[in-house]
Amino acid sequence: MHRDSAVTDPLSRTFSPQIIQVLLYVCGWLEIMSPLPEHGEFAEVMQDIARAITRELGVKLETRESMTIRSAWQAQGAEPDTCFYVQNAARIIGKRSLDFNTDPPPDIVVEIDLTNVS
Repeated sequence: MHRDSAVTDPLSRTFSPQIIQVLLYVCGWLEIMSPLPEHGEFAEVMQDIARAITRELGVKLETRESMTIRSAWQAQGAEPDTCFYVQNAARIIGKRSLDFNTDPPPDIVVEIDLTNVS
């Protein structure tokens, strides 16, 4: 999912993060979401599947939870529910915060949608 930060960043400072967790503004549409409890459960299942596959293949994996992925040169960013570094896992493991102007984006991003026909 993508967002226009010029609109959503000021709005996100207005709302309590306990009430509104995701704000998206794309092509004139504002979407305000508060994920359902099972939303996080599905993200955990995806992480467990990815861990099992990479463990079986002997491949390094770094998982990250929901975050905004945007660099200075992008007008829009992505906000996956969970994401994975495989090819660049070694570069990301141990980093507490990421700067997408210098750090690579995740290799796999997952958006979980329980309420819409996706």
